[in-house]
Amino acid sequence: MTQTAPETALPDFPAEIEADPREIPYDREQLLRFYSAMRLARTFEEKLAALYRQGRIFGAVYLGMGQEATSVGSISLLEKGDLFSTVSRNLSAWFYKGVEPGHVFA
Repeated sequence: MTQTAPETALPDFPAEIEADPREIPYDREQLLRFYSAMRLARTFEEKLAALYRQGRIFGAVYLGMGQEATSVGSISLLEKGDLFSTVSRNLSAWFYKGVEPGHVFA
């Protein structure tokens, strides 16, 4: 006889999230910095994937396409002097912090 786990009640969430984009606490410069890091990471990884498919990169390639905002959002909340480390799929965090693509590729 197998036992089943008890059902877990989920919290109630609103049918839709009400947010006014005019209330975003970031200025245009900060938003462009977010976007720049995310776009650079996506472009970099697209090139990385192409090189891997061509057989010009050996070993494993872990792509984080679609996860750029999570990395940038998290890293943007760190304060001066905070340390961070990533495992994989977080290139946008490194680019947001100013690491050059050439250093990542090397």
